[in-house]
Amino acid sequence: MKIIVWILIITQVFIIIFLGLFILRKKYPKITPIKRVDIIRTPNKKLQYFYEPIPNRTIKEEIWAPSMATYLHNKDSLNEAKNYSNKKAKDVFRIITLGDSFTYGLFVNTKQNWTEVLESQLNKCHIKSNDYQYEVINLGVPGYDLQYSVSRYYKRGVKYNADMIIWFIKDDDFVHLNDQMLKYVRDYETQPDSQLINLTGATEIFQYKVEKGYKAWEYAINKVASNISDANKLSIQFDIIQQLIDNYSGNVVFMTLSSTKSKYLKPLKRYIAHKSNLYLFDRLDIYDNESLFFPSDGHPTIAGHLSIAAKLFNYLKFKRLIKC
Repeated sequence: MKIIVWILIITQVFIIIFLGLFILRKKYPKITPIKRVDIIRTPNKKLQYFYEPIPNRTIKEEIWAPSMATYLHNKDSLNEAKNYSNKKAKDVFRIITLGDSFTYGLFVNTKQNWTEVLESQLNKCHIKSNDYQYEVINLGVPGYDLQYSVSRYYKRGVKYNADMIIWFIKDDDFVHLNDQMLKYVRDYETQPDSQLINLTGATEIFQYKVEKGYKAWEYAINKVASNISDANKLSIQFDIIQQLIDNYSGNVVFMTLSSTKSKYLKPLKRYIAHKSNLYLFDRLDIYDNESLFFPSDGHPTIAGHLSIAAKLFNYLKFKRLIKC
């Protein structure tokens, strides 16, 4: 009888933990609060709040993950362990990656990011085929929307003369408009931290600040949502994608999660169907395995980045977009 009671108790505990993690994932969407100490605002005529990582900087971030993450920003403000020459050698095949924190590689070391792993895998093919040396140049930045990604490409990416662009987009990218949202984020973050007086430990204070950062984004999302409908946002986002496509003749691979909502995926598929140089890889299923993501916010773990790189590599090979 005691064994049955213990089994029931343990089962209930696991259910509570599972529900707690599920609620956390629902409560905290895959949005990453921006640490101002690690970025520099570089506004332009169109984007008042545009920002980029600070160049030539090593960032060691103590987080809730099992270990400290180290980001290496090169001289061009990219999360890269090395600098890339503006002039591309004849035997080099260059790929530029665009996106937010999932592309940047938040919570993992620079060398463990899927962009770095993909570059390594591609160059193993180079050894076999003796055709190309591959370079995967990461332009991803935490918190970016589609417009900021395009702006960063024109500011940093064009000079690299890429042969292919891989753009990691998610559900939130179809509805977020950073330059309107960031104003509200700043407004929320400047509110007095009255709750801090009730927190004594460094861990409690850290958790409060993280939660406040997420709430600031939620507040901004709701404010913008009250002014612009989802349909109008979607129209704006495809206009932004079109800006890039109109000025780039190489292949563009849109990569998204298998959980992407159909209301976003269907118009993207229709858009791609009319362009011979556009591809869609929508088979990333990192949320089917809890070892592939951090349950508190959904970002990929080291194993998750390895999985993304492997699946993307197989897709590029299947579509014959790479020589291997």
